[in-house]
Amino acid sequence: MGVTAAVIALIILPLLVWLLAQDRVPTGQAAVAGSPGLGGRHWVRADALRHWLFPALLPLMLTPGFIGTVVFFHQVHVAEVKGWRLAEMAVAYPAYASVTVAAALAAGWTADRFGSDRLLPLLLIPMGLSMFLIGPAETPLHWVLVLSILAVSQGMVGTFWGAFLPAIYGTNHLGAIRSMVIAIMVLSTAIGPGITGALIDWGVPFPDQGLAMGIWCLVLAVAMGIVAHRIRSVS
Repeated sequence: MGVTAAVIALIILPLLVWLLAQDRVPTGQAAVAGSPGLGGRHWVRADALRHWLFPALLPLMLTPGFIGTVVFFHQVHVAEVKGWRLAEMAVAYPAYASVTVAAALAAGWTADRFGSDRLLPLLLIPMGLSMFLIGPAETPLHWVLVLSILAVSQGMVGTFWGAFLPAIYGTNHLGAIRSMVIAIMVLSTAIGPGITGALIDWGVPFPDQGLAMGIWCLVLAVAMGIVAHRIRSVS
């Protein structure tokens, strides 16, 4: 686990940052003026980092990758705690994939119809509910329910950033800003298993950790509602 986290943090993460920061214009196409973001401007990465919005969004960048990774990372531990067989839990994964795709498509329609900022307070509510359900889950069918609800958030988040970042920061320097966001997300997936694994070693089973994660998600959903309102007030 430590080696995997080190490889992600020291090799894959810097490589992703470098690749995503490169501007890419299709061969044979002339450069065209992009769509501006907030304030009618194209934000560069330094300006975006200094603005209040980026640090306000930082918890949202970290949370889905953190929780989504540790749920799958500790599935064997969950099976041992609950007394389930892994084969009985396997049906949950096709359900997770199907719901993720459906949620991504629905989020895309919602962003086009109402604006991506409208998704901000909704993204982590399903994830929070799924975390609340891990503790009291009694059968592998409950695991299907947990992953299906979790998949709603994961699908929405996957679509959200693709629509939200260009709408807020414009498109001319989107690669540089998006690379920073992706780097933060990848970092969260690297640190999640280490933190939750240490808690397991200290006697806190992962299902019990789910309660704290669920509370965090719902509190953050409220905070993102405030952020969305402020965005609309300055748009």
